[in-house]
Amino acid sequence: MATLCRPHDASGTAAAPGSPDSHLFSHLEARALHDHDKYAIVYRGQRVGYGELHRAALCLAGYLQQHFEVRRGDRVLLAMPACPQFAMAWYGVLRCDAVVVMVDPDTSSAALARCARSTGARVAIVAAGLQEVITPLLADASLRGCLVAACPDTADATAPAQAAVRPAGMHGLPDALAAGIGPVPMQACGPDPAVMACMLDGPGQPRVATLSHRAFAVMTSHASQARGREGPAAPWPADASPMALLNQAVMRGDTLELPAASRP
Repeated sequence: MATLCRPHDASGTAAAPGSPDSHLFSHLEARALHDHDKYAIVYRGQRVGYGELHRAALCLAGYLQQHFEVRRGDRVLLAMPACPQFAMAWYGVLRCDAVVVMVDPDTSSAALARCARSTGARVAIVAAGLQEVITPLLADASLRGCLVAACPDTADATAPAQAAVRPAGMHGLPDALAAGIGPVPMQACGPDPAVMACMLDGPGQPRVATLSHRAFAVMTSHASQARGREGPAAPWPADASPMALLNQAVMRGDTLELPAASRP
């Protein structure tokens, strides 16, 4: 039976937020507890609070675990522009104790297949515009499942109308959130892998860089401290990664305004 999401999820034996061995999701969990109604993300007029982001990530994690059997250490491809749904997917995958495999959302089906093979990913979360790109990977069993998300006020926003013709294994992210399935307790911690960047420099094997929860938190913490010394009005670097900015904002309790054309 499905377990309904709770506003604040118990994280088991995970280290406390702020410690070197804390799980990246624990930062969002703590922020949602203390700043539940504060805006976490502003994107083209859409505002998402920390509590809403936390709840969405929990429900998405539960859906990934129950429907796609995502477990600790599994790789999940994430190919979508920076928008609120990107943030939900990022934290939802992390809440599964899985590894986020970042892929350029402008990539081709062949390139996605190469990334899946190189990283061992069997599940993907992609922008709605990539539905046709991902379909062959489901058909030949390169992937066993995929969630499709439409970012608001973009070309993807018209894609949900195609839901009736989605192939087996392709589900809609709104349906996953609406299912309200809660995740199992977390077990990963600082040394566990958290994120992979899959870089496609040519027709050969992709380059893959992996960061643990600890390494990613330390990296973004140092960047956040440097920005803090510039003063609260200091702008985010134009070329900074949205996933790094998102983690910095959560750690600081800031509201992150995502530019329209951002790419992870």
